[in-house]
Amino acid sequence: MNIYKCGVTPKLAQMIIKLSHGKCLDAGCGDGRYFEYFNTPDLTGVDITQMHLDAAVENSCGGVVKLLKSDVSRLPFEDNSFDFVLCADVLVYMKTEEEKNRVYAELERICKKGGVILISLANGDFILEDFRKFLFVDHKAPQELLETLDYPVNSWTYSKVDEITKRGYKVYGCMGHVSYENIKPRALVEFVDRVADLHPRLGGTLLGVKKK
Repeated sequence: MNIYKCGVTPKLAQMIIKLSHGKCLDAGCGDGRYFEYFNTPDLTGVDITQMHLDAAVENSCGGVVKLLKSDVSRLPFEDNSFDFVLCADVLVYMKTEEEKNRVYAELERICKKGGVILISLANGDFILEDFRKFLFVDHKAPQELLETLDYPVNSWTYSKVDEITKRGYKVYGCMGHVSYENIKPRALVEFVDRVADLHPRLGGTLLGVKKK
């Protein structure tokens, strides 16, 4: 299984492989690029953008993945519905604390007791920001992509390690797919990736894991 595909954050893919089980939800699935890493046939993908859902059909594992159009802050599921919930690069679009709180609350609501929530976010504590800029890596979402969305978004927002840990998440750092696709040599990115696992502020992306 290739975790180094374009648009895929390798460490996130590894964690999905390790943690996914039972009934799973990809909340904010986008084009479904992470579907293949789930260890279950019982998978639902939700996204607010029809363009993304149309693209996700191609990655839906032969139609096995159920796809729904929905706002992640108002998910159409009963409480305690899923054993594993992924929310990758969704909170970066939430502009206010109130919006973030609604998404966090929804993830908790639909996750079963004993289940696992896995999130990924842009790191607001990234101490190598200047280093990344020197290597010409643009961490912001491309404007042409933002303009195609079904809701107004101008840029990404960033989250700090303490903001996530106070919500009960164990936080890991990693280098995201943008870094893997732009920084050479790859050995440099892989080295920082390994170190960021222990020191999250060294990673451009934060991964949060919460066992409910």
